[in-house]
Amino acid sequence: IYSQTALERQKMEGQVFVLVKKEHQFIGFLAYQVFNEKTKIHKLYLLPEEHGKGYGIAMINFVIDIVKAIPQSILYLNVNKYNKAKLFYEKFGFILTAEEVIDIGKGYVMDDFVMTYEIK
Repeated sequence: IYSQTALERQKMEGQVFVLVKKEHQFIGFLAYQVFNEKTKIHKLYLLPEEHGKGYGIAMINFVIDIVKAIPQSILYLNVNKYNKAKLFYEKFGFILTAEEVIDIGKGYVMDDFVMTYEIK
């Protein structure tokens, strides 16, 4: 899902990619997609050494500002059930709204929580 071909396809399907740069180094990226009634964060990644410095919060707030301007009130994402980022999203205010198992082929699945944030 991270090959150049796959990323180009995701962009053609409506995902918007944003690179996060600190000084002269890229430290993370996010991908989001606006749908009719809500917006999804598909990807949110930071270099491990940049965790806990406020960049993740800034990235989510960046998307929230876009969602507010549309205007919409729902932002959601999937997070692997065993990913410690779930705690970060909960702390931010996302709530667990569903569980989802997605077949990604060749015998692999993504076992995720769907988390939702209501923008007020």
